[in-house]
Amino acid sequence: NVNTWNQNGGDLRNWGAVNITDIYIQNNGKIFNYGSMTNTTKITIADGSGNQVNNYGTWTITSIQTGGAIINNGTLNVITVSNSYNSSTFANNGIITATNTSFEIWNNAVLTLGAGSKINTKDFRLGKTVTGPTTDYAEINVSNYTELQLQANLTGKVKICDANGIEVNTATKGPDVSTDCNFVPPVIVVSPTALLRKPAFKEYELSNHLGNVYLVLTGLKLGKDTTGDAKSDFYQTNVLSANDYYAFGMTMNGRGYSGSGYRYGFNGKEKLEELSAISGANYDFGARIYDSRLGTISENFNFLF
Repeated sequence: NVNTWNQNGGDLRNWGAVNITDIYIQNNGKIFNYGSMTNTTKITIADGSGNQVNNYGTWTITSIQTGGAIINNGTLNVITVSNSYNSSTFANNGIITATNTSFEIWNNAVLTLGAGSKINTKDFRLGKTVTGPTTDYAEINVSNYTELQLQANLTGKVKICDANGIEVNTATKGPDVSTDCNFVPPVIVVSPTALLRKPAFKEYELSNHLGNVYLVLTGLKLGKDTTGDAKSDFYQTNVLSANDYYAFGMTMNGRGYSGSGYRYGFNGKEKLEELSAISGANYDFGARIYDSRLGTISENFNFLF
């Protein structure tokens, strides 16, 4: 617990749980939260984009006054007031909850919304710029009052839903902006080819000094929840195949793993699992079959169909 914190330049990074009554950020000061942080009174961010709050965890703030930058990639809970003014930048790629207060963007402030992000607020007042994503829709859900002023400009894929209807709706809106609560964003169909270009779907082969692939993994991170709170406490690598080989390529007993249908092994060749009950006993060398148990190649192989 800390009463007052003045971030006068430099970085403050939190991975644990901290409670700070007041925070003031100036002179290109930055705060990064990866854990749990609570402000019981107020956070003030001086003018200038170099003064930043970066949230990747859970942050509960009583009041915000900012002329700098707030970048939310996690969960941001605002209890009483959320004001963004002057030349401030507010970027939301996660979830912002301000259900008891007003979320306001005025003067030269800019609100940037990431794909799939959400803002849940009591009141939403917009007098400047909102830039939405170009892929999945971002949502702004309002329970009481919405004011989209004439000087406001909304672009990108943004859905604004006010259960009571939008009281002031004179802003300039792009063709993908919706103010209809019944609007259902279209489902984006991604081709398999496009998916394979993403790092999470790529396969990476690690080989030894002989050129034999002994480990195959993907860029996908597997989250593990050990506390039962439906959140990832740590991440594991997605391993498709791991093998140690004897001299002629036979997989060592108890030293191999193959999952998710990965078919290749010694020398990068495809396994012929249908020829033997032992995984990696036979490999397809094209016109010949290789027996890793004997280190021999069979050129004349009779197949029964």
